[in-house]
Amino acid sequence: MYYVNQEQINNVLAFIPTLSEACDELIQRTNAEQSGLIEYFAQERIIHVAIETVTDIGSLLIDGFIMRDTIYMPLKDLVSMRKSLVQQYMNVERIQLDAHLQKLPELMSMFSDSVQSFLRRELAL
Repeated sequence: MYYVNQEQINNVLAFIPTLSEACDELIQRTNAEQSGLIEYFAQERIIHVAIETVTDIGSLLIDGFIMRDTIYMPLKDLVSMRKSLVQQYMNVERIQLDAHLQKLPELMSMFSDSVQSFLRRELAL
């Protein structure tokens, strides 16, 4: 057994509903009116924060958290966008952001459930 900072993990997980709410609000806004530059940057930031959430929790769980279930590939796909959003931000394609934004609330909810399930199982909580 190894140390896992459950409090910090729970703090990050507690932020996921806020992230999903922002995602839903932005989707409604972009569906209701023409998207502009502000919405484009909001998409980038929401997806970037989702990526950081996944990588932060992954780091906190060290190598104990190996996702073998159905969310592995979508999370891998999401995290693969990190370099583009952080280092190559001037070339991010809007269509790619739209696709990720649509799936993000459900994916992040599944991620949160998976982390909590892992902690209960592995740390006998």
